[in-house]
Amino acid sequence: MAFCGSRSDAMSVKEGVLQNECFVDVLNIIPHATLSLIGIFIVTVWNHSIMGKLKAKTWVHFQGHNFRWILNLMLLTILIIEVAEGFISDANDPDTTNYHAFVPQCLAFLGSLVGIIYYHKVEIWNSPKFLLALLFYWPTSFSLKFLKVFSMYKNDITWLHLKMWLAWVVIALYIALFIVELNLLRLQKYAFFSRSCRLKPPKDLEQTKYIQSYVNLLSKAVYWWITDVLVLGYKRPLTLSDLGELPKSERAIKHYKKLQMIFEEEKARAIQEKRAPSLTKSYLKAFWKLLLLAALYRLLGDLLAFVGPICIEHIVNYAYDVKEKESFANHTVKRTHPTVTVEQFFWNGYTLSVMLFLASVLQNTFLQNHHFLVIREGVRLRSAIQAMVYSKSLRMSSLVLSNGKLTVGQIMNNMSVDSTFLMYFFFFVHYIWAVPVQVTIALGILYWKLGISAVIGGLFVVVCAPVMYFLGVCMSKMQKKVLVQSDKRVKKVNELIQGIRAVKLLAWEEAFIQSVEHTRSDEIRYLIPHACLKGLMGVIGMAAPVIGAMLTFVIHPTLSEEPLTAGVALTILALFNLLSGPLQLLTLVSAAVANASVSSRRLMPILLAQEISRHPSASMASRRFTTIVIPDPTSEDKFDTMISVDPESGSPETIPLRSHQGDDDSCRSGSIISFSSASATHRTHSRQNSGDSLLDVFELKPGSLNRNATSSELLDVKPLTLMRKSSAPVLSSYDGQGEYKRRRHHSGVSMGDFEEGNMDLAFFELRNSIEIVNGNFSWYLETKELALKDINVKIPMGKLTMIVGQVGMGKSSLLVAMLGEMVKVSGRVEWASNVGVAYVSQTPWLLNTSLRENILFGAPYVWRKYKKVIAACALQPDLDQLPNSDLTEIGEKGINLSGGQKQRVAIARALYSTADTVLMDDPLSALDSHTGRHVFEEAIMKRMVKRRRTVILVSHHVQYLPHASQVVVMVDGTVYYQGKVGEVKKFDPDLYESWRKTIKDARAAEHKAETGEHLPLERKHSGSSAVGHDLLSRPVSVQSQLNVPVVTINARKMSQMSHMSVMTEASNEEQADQEEEEEKDPPDVTDEKGHMIKQEHKETGAVAMSVYFRYFKACSIPLCIVSIIFQIIYHALLVFANFVLAKWSTESEKYVRMSRDGSTASGGLPYVANGNGSGSVVVSWNITTPSPVQGESLDPSYYVIIYSTVCSTSVIAAFLATFIVLVSGTYGGKVLYINMLRNVIHLPMRFFDTNPSGRILNRFSADITAIDQKLASFIENLLRCVLYCLSAVILNCVVTPWFLMAAAPLAIIYYLLQRFFRSTSRELQRLDSVTKSPIFSHYSETLSGLITIRAFRAEREFWRRAMQAIDTNVTPFLFLHTANRWLGIRLDYMSCLLVFASATASLSAGITHYIEPAFIGLCITYALMVSGQLNWIVRISTEVEMAMNAVERVLEYTDIPPETTDTDGEKPDVYDDSWPSKGKVVFRHVTLTYDEELDPVLSNASFIINPGEKVGVCGRTGSGKSSTVLALFRILTISGGEILIDDTDISRVPLHHLRSRLSIIPQDPMLFSGTLRFNLDPDNKWTDDRLWQGLESVQMKDTIQALPEKLETEVTEGGSNFSVGQRQLLCMARALARNSRIVILDEATASIDHTTEGAVQDIVSSNNFQGRTVITIAHRISTIKNYDRVMVLDSGFMLEFAPPSELLADPHSLFYSLAHSGGDIIDTATNHRMPVINSHKE
Repeated sequence: MAFCGSRSDAMSVKEGVLQNECFVDVLNIIPHATLSLIGIFIVTVWNHSIMGKLKAKTWVHFQGHNFRWILNLMLLTILIIEVAEGFISDANDPDTTNYHAFVPQCLAFLGSLVGIIYYHKVEIWNSPKFLLALLFYWPTSFSLKFLKVFSMYKNDITWLHLKMWLAWVVIALYIALFIVELNLLRLQKYAFFSRSCRLKPPKDLEQTKYIQSYVNLLSKAVYWWITDVLVLGYKRPLTLSDLGELPKSERAIKHYKKLQMIFEEEKARAIQEKRAPSLTKSYLKAFWKLLLLAALYRLLGDLLAFVGPICIEHIVNYAYDVKEKESFANHTVKRTHPTVTVEQFFWNGYTLSVMLFLASVLQNTFLQNHHFLVIREGVRLRSAIQAMVYSKSLRMSSLVLSNGKLTVGQIMNNMSVDSTFLMYFFFFVHYIWAVPVQVTIALGILYWKLGISAVIGGLFVVVCAPVMYFLGVCMSKMQKKVLVQSDKRVKKVNELIQGIRAVKLLAWEEAFIQSVEHTRSDEIRYLIPHACLKGLMGVIGMAAPVIGAMLTFVIHPTLSEEPLTAGVALTILALFNLLSGPLQLLTLVSAAVANASVSSRRLMPILLAQEISRHPSASMASRRFTTIVIPDPTSEDKFDTMISVDPESGSPETIPLRSHQGDDDSCRSGSIISFSSASATHRTHSRQNSGDSLLDVFELKPGSLNRNATSSELLDVKPLTLMRKSSAPVLSSYDGQGEYKRRRHHSGVSMGDFEEGNMDLAFFELRNSIEIVNGNFSWYLETKELALKDINVKIPMGKLTMIVGQVGMGKSSLLVAMLGEMVKVSGRVEWASNVGVAYVSQTPWLLNTSLRENILFGAPYVWRKYKKVIAACALQPDLDQLPNSDLTEIGEKGINLSGGQKQRVAIARALYSTADTVLMDDPLSALDSHTGRHVFEEAIMKRMVKRRRTVILVSHHVQYLPHASQVVVMVDGTVYYQGKVGEVKKFDPDLYESWRKTIKDARAAEHKAETGEHLPLERKHSGSSAVGHDLLSRPVSVQSQLNVPVVTINARKMSQMSHMSVMTEASNEEQADQEEEEEKDPPDVTDEKGHMIKQEHKETGAVAMSVYFRYFKACSIPLCIVSIIFQIIYHALLVFANFVLAKWSTESEKYVRMSRDGSTASGGLPYVANGNGSGSVVVSWNITTPSPVQGESLDPSYYVIIYSTVCSTSVIAAFLATFIVLVSGTYGGKVLYINMLRNVIHLPMRFFDTNPSGRILNRFSADITAIDQKLASFIENLLRCVLYCLSAVILNCVVTPWFLMAAAPLAIIYYLLQRFFRSTSRELQRLDSVTKSPIFSHYSETLSGLITIRAFRAEREFWRRAMQAIDTNVTPFLFLHTANRWLGIRLDYMSCLLVFASATASLSAGITHYIEPAFIGLCITYALMVSGQLNWIVRISTEVEMAMNAVERVLEYTDIPPETTDTDGEKPDVYDDSWPSKGKVVFRHVTLTYDEELDPVLSNASFIINPGEKVGVCGRTGSGKSSTVLALFRILTISGGEILIDDTDISRVPLHHLRSRLSIIPQDPMLFSGTLRFNLDPDNKWTDDRLWQGLESVQMKDTIQALPEKLETEVTEGGSNFSVGQRQLLCMARALARNSRIVILDEATASIDHTTEGAVQDIVSSNNFQGRTVITIAHRISTIKNYDRVMVLDSGFMLEFAPPSELLADPHSLFYSLAHSGGDIIDTATNHRMPVINSHKE
């Protein structure tokens, strides 16, 4: 026995060298062996070198990378077939063993394998010179292969033989690979050229760990690269840092740009064609390329799926042929040459089994890559949609929200639900066409195999498709109704969370629970039919193939005389099973299409919503463009271009944007007229009725530059070249030829005005920052009902303008109109060019970040400037009290700050900004008088007005009017007066007199404060300033008003002075830098103690079984058990029916073969037992059933009856099982939701302070949606798949016990693989869930602060944060789905092995007479079914666990301990509605904290408030005023002492009863959407008269009666259709109507004017409040001047508690210092208020 065989002439070459095949085969070994040795040697040496041990990620892909890999994989496959052909050919030669028939092919396979591994290493090394080995390998290989072909011709091997075909295919592949190698040499010139072209690795490869785009084709196809991440996740829980950054190709900004551009084109096209734009067209156009590639993969995979059913018939027939020895002998006699022919090779059953295995491998590879592509494109679409919605929100008019056209809940659903539905649509998009294609091909094969009967059965399946489509349409309509109710529910819950403090204080929990539960019940009413429709579709998907097969087999004996053979019957069954997959998926497809259709329509309102009318620079104002900011494609983090669409032409165009720094520079210098006025040509300028001189205008007081002052005082305003790059105004002039740039002095005077010689400084005319001409503005987008009428306002540059008026007169509206946030019905609003704006809203808006970041607001941190801003806003004492100073995290909406602290942080933000114009909407109302005075002087006057920043201040504090250059009085939405304060005397003497008295009191207070008279040293105002008192102290004469002196300054001296200023400033900056280094600044790393918001809890490990149990308990455990029983019955009956079919086909096959051969086949029965008991199933079948063969005819009626009955029964069982699961799942979702809602609403306030509303809302929206619409159907799918697999495994094991030899190890591997995978998958799911919350929290913050963000022009920074949040969420989501593909493809390959094992085991059993061949087909049919089910089990179990994660998160909030609602040992009278009957309040050594871990906010306080007493509480901001009164409601933790009301310890009173018996008017007014009546009395307890009485008490009765619907008037979300003052008054009316014995006013009059406040105080002092205990927290000392006693708090300690007259008589009292330092002197005789202005006065 030798290599060439044992024949004597095996080594002979007498007849020629080519005639000896063995010799040629030896020659063919040489190149393969050589390359194998060289490649292995080089790779081994490199791997053991230093470079090889480095895990460098310097991968490059050479030209033709993918094509080379495809060719190599094809080559390896063909070489495997060559090896198989060699073994079979050698087996056909019984005389000798010919090693040369298969050994060269084995070495060729090794050479090709080493070649592709070698190439992969060369790419990693980026050293193409090593490819020279391959460059010589390919031509040598195909040259020698040519010799092999010639040798085969010489030995009479023709095209009938398989070897010839294989040889030519191999040659073609070798040549193709050689061409690829030559092309690479040509492009990279790595050899034989003087200069090579070296490739560079991708830039972001080092930062990202998601390297799908950078690995080789095989690793891409099987996702091998993610194994390292899975190993890490198996060892320990993954964190976000383990996943690295998201590659640029997956970032949201990239896909947003593409989609937004296409959508703008679609909108323009739609306008031209007069139709609605289509979002669906836009996103399909944006992502069509990779979707097309995925479609190709899908098509190839679906075509390969038909290989299995076709092979079944041939394998069964092969087994029957083998059993018939004559037939087998005939095949062997015809063999004339040992070389196998094509027919012989492909007729062999084992060859067909291998082909089935390879087809399954290719099919699953294509399908898994299809899944990956559509999922990745879906994720990209979701990111793009979320970015589009966010971008639109930044530009959307705030009136869209306030008018109720869109709600925050709807927009949040757009971001979360709708974007997700569109993503899921991409997941299933190709099933839309793939299902019809599969059905069509299947029908064709059915007709080919069985004729018209099979077509009838197939047509039944086809008819089910339109039925399912119709059901899908119905489900789409129902889904739309569900989403409408879902929006309403989320809106209510969002409002509930936003106003939870008010709900708790008012004891409205039950009312809101009932309201939300009512909406939830409406939603459930639509969810149940939605679930029924989904279940019906699922049942049709399962039942249609079963009934179709039943019809086919039942009708066939009637329509055809041909008996049903075994091979055909099992092929037909396999085809119908193949159809069951697409039809069952049709449920998901229909749902995905329906949801995507609804979501596309739901997204259109926000994408087409009206945008804000901005007032940009003059250069842009003339162009009426819709502007969408788009980042530059080369840098995702920078805004370099924008898309602008001209509404007239409808054509989009791209306009470049300057960088951020460039914007600042260009806005402050250049030819465009900037914030300051242009210089005038007149040397003098006469201004009537003005007491301001030129020096007043520019604050250049005589002697201000030569007095004895420090350089820091002189140079407080920095020049352009140093710190303040954008704050100094620009002065420019026009010379008649064009505009030109000027150098600036830090004083604001253009240096271009000082030419050679002693040119005098001319007077510069003061220009306007803002001018409104004939403006009419509305709060309504459609009705245009005017809120502001005939507005003509001019705001001078660099001055303070104050806007005053009563509540609801339009003050805040005027500011908002200036910002462009109102609808401009007519007139025009003109801003000076390139003006930077800062805005301080009446309700301060803060971010959930550190206090420092709230002040910086995206600006760079400059230490000196920051410290000055902190001091100016009096924030340093507050920072000292915070746990981590200014790095302390601020809770959502500033929840851990007092109202005054929040307002001062908002002022500091505006002060720190470089804006030229600052709009302030009554920010001083939230501050106590002392702090307010300090902030006004230091922040507004000294650091804004003095530096020529335009300030527009809305305020009720008329004592600040003398500081204003101009005052605007608003009455009934019109400008009642505009001009100087002094000129109001001629216009309205009464108003002037009131102001004069208030100003006089203020001046007296200032005088005392400056001299320090009667003030203790420690109480003196250290920052006292005389800034702004010129109008009061300087005598004003007519001459000074008319003749403005001209200041003459030598230009040379001015220039020298400027140079000196710069040098001094520079030296000061160096000194400041040194001081900054020496002084210890707070660390930038936030300490844990500074965190307000807790990190979201993330479970680790598997979802606990208790979570599953509690879910099933919520769904009703008996119903779940019944459903499982019906599922088992369904699958058992299905298996039984298929056994009947196998038996039937066996008898038919016997009949056919007997008819064909004319004799009885051996055995006669389907199975003859050998005594070993292995075939018990078939034996028992033969015992219990009669033989249908009667004589020479076949009667199938017996099988028809049994088969049809069993199939019909199984369908009914499936129907019942599905419906029970889905309906019980809906019920379970309802129970879980109600339990969570009832618990969350009763949680302590600390929970809401430390958890962002977006995080809480996520539990009520996304998590509940997952439970409602996904979990039950996922569980049903999982149960069905598991039972399918169990059926297949049990069937194969019973029929062929040998199958266990393969099934057992595969089952172990399956378990280990799934266990290995799930640990990582779980953590990725949780990371995905955790990273969703920041998106919605940030979005919620953005929606609540839109006006502020846009005023500051901070859209870019917020856009950046949003994109970062979206990308952070996409990272674990992409890893998760890629890991799913990693597992999926491995499970698919395992199922391919299972199919191969089933085929070979059953075929061997059939050939050896162990079973009937019909059961071979049945085993393979079920094994093929497992092929898809194994993967579905893991995928759906993952989905179930993800949905169970939502249950886990819901249960987490359900299990948090609520507030203590009941206590032991209450007194019987505690529940009496008459309690408290007196209103006595006693504090005994009370210590209060927000949390046990935090410092107390009130320490050891003891006092008694007598019944009917009126007590005022005052103190500086943050002293603990609000916390003290909130303790009465048990909002805070009473860590020590006790509080008694009417001698009853409140800790023993049920919370609801306690809070319902008290009344509070909160600091922050909160209204809820609904009717006005609902906001006043949600429990419907009170009569209309009582409500009207409360409204009348706060002077709101006339306002409400003027409304068309009166008490039934709808209040928009947040009460935005009422002003802040009106909202406060409504809250007061709500409290007054409760008629409680104890009433608390928590700074309730801060947002209303003096007149309305006085009226409210009169009500408090009236007979209606006689006998009631009133506790008032006040910033205005005059508010509590007539109270019985005043309590003074400081730093959480009660320092004083006595009558106000007594405290005022003591000059050393803290109350005295508070009253005098703030200029709020109490006149015991009169209380000066702003009079009611007669709006009809001419």
